[in-house]
Amino acid sequence: MTNQNTNPDYYKGAEKTALVRLCGVLGVLTENNDLSTAALLAATRIERLEKKIPALNVDLAEASMHAYNGEVSRMNLEAELARLTALVERLKEDAERLADGMIISPENEGDFCSYCGGMEHVDDCPITLHRALMKELAEC
Repeated sequence: MTNQNTNPDYYKGAEKTALVRLCGVLGVLTENNDLSTAALLAATRIERLEKKIPALNVDLAEASMHAYNGEVSRMNLEAELARLTALVERLKEDAERLADGMIISPENEGDFCSYCGGMEHVDDCPITLHRALMKELAEC
């Protein structure tokens, strides 16, 4: 029995097997598994693939930029959603406060506010605060 480490045909067989596998991976077909033709076809295929690398890098950079922009947009939308959700909560609280404090009397009270008691609403009057919230909502 011949030692495989000293048999030159063993290495040629291993090289041929590796080259045939490489050709299979690259999609290169050869007749009769000719090593020189397979090597030439593999080298040609590798060159074509290497020429595509710069364009793929550009595509990757553009895709990364779009992903980053999409993430920034998502974060902005989440912040806007949080702001609007907080505004809706404030409006609900404001509506409850107005409903709880409303005084309805059968007689006409004229132009007096049932909250602050004046003819003109003061800054901390629930009506004034409600109008400010409605203005903020309208600006959305």
